[in-house]
Amino acid sequence: FITDISERKEFEKNQAKLAEAVHQTDDLIMITDIRGAIEYVNPSFESITGYRFGEVVSKNPRILKSNKQTKEYYQNMWETLTKGKVFSGRIVNCRKDGSEYTAQITISPIKNKYGEMINYVGVQKDITQEIALEQSLRQSQKLEAMGTLAGGIAHEINTPAQFVSSNLDFVLESLTDLKEFLEACINYHKQDDKSENTESSKLLSLYEDNDIDYLLEEIPMALEQSRDGVKQVSKIVRSMKLFAHPGGENPE
Repeated sequence: FITDISERKEFEKNQAKLAEAVHQTDDLIMITDIRGAIEYVNPSFESITGYRFGEVVSKNPRILKSNKQTKEYYQNMWETLTKGKVFSGRIVNCRKDGSEYTAQITISPIKNKYGEMINYVGVQKDITQEIALEQSLRQSQKLEAMGTLAGGIAHEINTPAQFVSSNLDFVLESLTDLKEFLEACINYHKQDDKSENTESSKLLSLYEDNDIDYLLEEIPMALEQSRDGVKQVSKIVRSMKLFAHPGGENPE
């Protein structure tokens, strides 16, 4: 008797290719039974999670659970799968050593020729590095936006800061002359006997009541502190300009 088994051999060859592809893929592959007990994991599962096949066979995938997902997440997943539909999502899992990794997962039901679900196959792609790159890119974009904003703010602040600084310089210089004039006036009224002069008495009374000596001493100090503050603002503005447009301050 001679039986043509060419078709069967071709099928077996394709099955072997498929099995080898699953075995060698970089993505984590896990196959469970209908109750969720693990039946197969590929080598990438071992390299990503740190668990050997013998440690996870017949166990539930919840050994990877990190408690970062809500109960609703898992309820939605199982409701989708029990309806025979494919579930896709992002999940944070826990490795054997306790460290976490983020994975993009796709879980699909496997059906027999009668349409009955007999297994689930899960594919997980470790996207931890991709997420870190995304966060780094977002941070760079934020810094770029900050640079643009800093340039605009620096330009808007610089002009009024210069006005305030110039005015403070003017007031400080003028106050020296005013102080000299006021002191001369007071000394004049103190030295001469003008006790019968009502206007002189009022002037001396106002001088003492309003503590003009104290004011003449403190106002210049307050103005000096204000000028130092404006200088600090101007320094910050220059720093913001350099942040927005890196380069030397002086032309070369």
